[in-house]
Amino acid sequence: MNLTKHRLPGPLLTLLVLASLSGLASAEIYRWTDANGQVHFGERPPADVQAESVKPPPPPALSPDLGSELRSQFKQRQADYTSNRQASKEAAANAAAEAAERAKNCAQSRAAIADINKFMNKRMFDSNGNYIESDARQAKLNKARESVEYWCD
Repeated sequence: MNLTKHRLPGPLLTLLVLASLSGLASAEIYRWTDANGQVHFGERPPADVQAESVKPPPPPALSPDLGSELRSQFKQRQADYTSNRQASKEAAANAAAEAAERAKNCAQSRAAIADINKFMNKRMFDSNGNYIESDARQAKLNKARESVEYWCD
């Protein structure tokens, strides 16, 4: 058995969809009053009730000024969104850079404490080759500990 698929051309399919939707847009609205005196509106009134067709009011007219105002408001919201997004990206980048800087300084401070403790009972020399006394060594250790407290969490 030879079964072939039948396809509708794109424009014909679009026309059929639009035609079916136009029926929804042109649906009538009915107004009726029930036995309790309450007014109802709907697309289909009950069969046992006298209903009248109601024409909805036309949509409000838009002035050309309103269109340009809405367009400028949209452009302003778009510019605000773009600038807020850019500011958020910059804030995130700054936070990441600050965190990296803190981590680097924390590691250096901890390394300084480790170096001072490693040579605590040995002679210690500064970068010029001069001997560092124990009081100066203790001061360096205290300074390194303060640095750890400041940079490390």
